[in-house]
Amino acid sequence: MTVARASNRGKRQHNVNQRYLSQRLLAIMRQQTEEAAKHRVDVLRRVFLGDLPRQAEHVLTEIRKNGVAGWPLVRQMEALQDRYRLAPPPTDSPSNEAQLPRVIRVVCLDGLV
Repeated sequence: MTVARASNRGKRQHNVNQRYLSQRLLAIMRQQTEEAAKHRVDVLRRVFLGDLPRQAEHVLTEIRKNGVAGWPLVRQMEALQDRYRLAPPPTDSPSNEAQLPRVIRVVCLDGLV
């Protein structure tokens, strides 16, 4: 095995759906002038480049086959992120964490009694 192959082996390979999403989301980011919109799309891109549940992969396959692009794609990705509770991979800078909204979940304990 050559050195180049050995170094490439450590890199994570993205599947077809992830490459499709990454390309489309990067195109949306390039068109945006507002920093908030760019950050919103970048968070989605990082979320969907990570490990995904099998059900989310099936939905991404359908999205890719249907050729969804633009802001409808962003809305569907945000819905998937919420449905499967996907979080972006941790970053080294704490400033990004401060920008993300905190989600507070209330659990009713009366149903457990």
